[in-house]
Parts: sequence; structure tokens; C-alpha cells
Amino acid sequence: MKVNLGSGKDYLKGFINVDIRKESKPDLVVDLRKKFPFESQSVEKIKAFDILEHFTKQDGEKFLKECYRTLKVGGVLGIRTPNTESIYYKFKSDPLVLIHFLYGSTEEAGEFGSHKFAYTKASLSHLLKKIGFTVLDFQNDETNFLVKARKEKFKSKRLKIGIIHQAPGIGGAENFMFNLISEFNKSQNKIFFATNNSNFVRLVDSQTDKMYTIPFILDIIGNYRGLIKSLIFLPFAVFYYTFLLTDFKKN
Repeated sequence: MKVNLGSGKDYLKGFINVDIRKESKPDLVVDLRKKFPFESQSVEKIKAFDILEHFTKQDGEKFLKECYRTLKVGGVLGIRTPNTESIYYKFKSDPLVLIHFLYGSTEEAGEFGSHKFAYTKASLSHLLKKIGFTVLDFQNDETNFLVKARKEKFKSKRLKIGIIHQAPGIGGAENFMFNLISEFNKSQNKIFFATNNSNFVRLVDSQTDKMYTIPFILDIIGNYRGLIKSLIFLPFAVFYYTFLLTDFKKN
């Protein structure tokens, strides 16, 4: 299945032509700011020419995420959207034409013809990569960008996570942290864990790749006694936490 989104007058044979305006006689009348009427991974090719600029920044990102959702792995997205820098330098001596290119025309399509946002090469490339696309080609075409991007299979990245958890006892926060570490382990992430509480050490030791036992606790908000004790231990704490964070960074 191939889809032409925001088809307008550009009706393509062999594509499902989609537009919000029934006057343009598309195959489907759809508000593309909302969820597409296609199953996930059901589309081989999406053409999205002269449509992205008609969305707000937030709706544009939703639109691209829907393109990603409905494309099959390996499917290709084609985008054409204005290059505002090129437009400015090309028409800066003709303000009326410049305004038309920058802000769009509402004569035929009303509010749907107005431009609401624009992209640079860097910002659009970053957004596509963040969503999960690989940018195959990015060209300047007169006053537009022509972009080709491919949907890649999502690959989860294993993390190395450093956690410091001071605990005067075992309570709700500690049980929450234990459950969180258990979930991290299901994705085979590596856990480097530091705590002062011996009971907590026994609880999470089997779930971690490296355990650090903090030899003191800084209780600066408990009471005056804790505050004074924390001030006494502060030089040792600075030394120990410097070692701990250095070891975290190394790992």
C-alpha cells in the first residue's frame, strides 16, 4: 500500500490519496492531525509533499510519528517542505511574493492553506532521527527541502545505570527502587548500586553488577544532631563521593 498524504490537487494513481478537504476529491477525507486510519506497519511508501508546514510544531511531530507507526520496517517516507532561508534570499526584494511563500495562501483552502511552522535541515533531520527514521537523502530544491527517510527497526539500547540510594531503613522508596532495578534487569541493563544500608545491600545484591557500600549517611534534614554529624563527615563524604562518581563514569 502506498499513501499520498495531503494530496490536494496532486492526485496520484496507485496511491491512496488522503486530504482533509473533500473538495479536492481524495480517496479518503481525513484530518491528519489525528491518528491515521491505517494499521501499524501496513504501508510501504508515504508521500507527504507540501503538508508538514501546515501543522503546528506539536502536530507536525505527531504526524511524523503516525507516518513511522503505519510504515513497514524498511518503508520510505518522502517529504517536501519549504526552505525558509532559501525563500528569503530568493524573494527578499519582492515582499508580497516573500510573504506568500512564507505564510502560504488561504484563497482556496482557507485556514488549511496557511503555514504554521518551518524547519531547518538540522531541526528536521534531528526530529526524524528522534522518531526512528534514517535520513537517506536531504536536498535543496529551489525554495523547498526534499527529504527521503526510511523506517528502521527499533533497537533497544542496553544501559549502564549508576544508582546512589541512602536509606535509613527499608520502606516504600526502597521497595520501589528494588522493583525498578528488577525491571532494568529484564532488559539486561547493567546496574552499579551504592547504598549505606546493609539490609538494602542484601536485598538488591543479586540484582546488581557491582555493589558499593557507603560507610556513612548524611542526614542533613533529620534533626540538629544529624546536621552536626553530617558536617563532621562532610570532608570524608566529598572524598568518597568523588571516588564513587569517578568509578561510575569509568564504568
